Amino acid sequence: MIGRVSGLYGIVHPPLPMMQFGVYGTKGSLQAEFTDNEPGEIRIVLDKTEDLRPTVVPFDPERDRSAYGHGATVIRYMRHFQQCQDRGLEPSPGVLDGAKSAAAGVAAWESIHSGQAAEVCNEF
Repeated sequence: MIGRVSGLYGIVHPPLPMMQFGVYGTKGSLQAEFTDNEPGEIRIVLDKTEDLRPTVVPFDPERDRSAYGHGATVIRYMRHFQQCQDRGLEPSPGVLDGAKSAAAGVAAWESIHSGQAAEVCNEF
C-alpha cells in the first residue's frame, strides 16, 4: 500500500487536492470533493463493475459552520479557553500538549538539517 497525507495550513494557494479526500485501492477508488458551505460530491469507481465510469453521489452543504476552516477552530478554542478561565478548569489542549507539539517541530527541524531521524523529546 502506498499512501500520502498532506496538511497544508496558511498557504495562500495550496496545490490540489485543496478540499478533497481520496481513498485509492486495488478494488476501487473513492474521491470526495467539497468546499466550505457549498454542495459537494463523492465519486466511486469499483474494479468489478461492467462500467468503470464513476458513480457520482452529490451531498448537501454542511449547515454547521463551526466545523469549517481554521478561523472557526480558533474561535472554538478561544471560547473553550475562556470557559476554562471563567470556571477555573484546565484547558484541553493544554500546556503539555503545546510542549509536545513544539518538541515534534524541533525534532522535524533537526531532522531536516541533519538529514537523519531525530528523537522527539517527551520528557516534560
